Amino acid sequence: MGCIEFIVPGIPVPQGRPRFVKMGNFVKVYDPQKSVNYKKLIKEAGEKYKPLNLIEEPVDLILFFSLPIPKAFSKAKRKLALDYDIFPLGKPDVDNLAKGVIDALTGVIWKDDSQIIYLGVSKGYGEEPGVEIEIRWICAKKENK
Repeated sequence: MGCIEFIVPGIPVPQGRPRFVKMGNFVKVYDPQKSVNYKKLIKEAGEKYKPLNLIEEPVDLILFFSLPIPKAFSKAKRKLALDYDIFPLGKPDVDNLAKGVIDALTGVIWKDDSQIIYLGVSKGYGEEPGVEIEIRWICAKKENK
């Protein structure tokens, strides 16, 4: 089994809704700049851990997003957040957080995001915001010729 684990520091950014611009008879679709910048950060981190060849086997992807603790939290509430007794229940949604990471690592770590057969995503508060990424796959057996 292959496994890649790494952490990307920085405040996690959810995948934003696509933007549309009409240019004559054409419509151009693009990502919001914040999403573009975050995907670039994830991709650059993934480049450091990429396998020699893109993974073509089924992939398990486990993501933990560590969000910054709000400044308004009291010391007691801050401790509860760090002990995972309270969680960030508002925005950003975990599915939107995961989508940006999946898009950024497609073509860097794995060939196509359709290879992801298991996706575990969670979010919590942390001293250092970022995302912990764990990628697992069963290595293909080489046939003897």
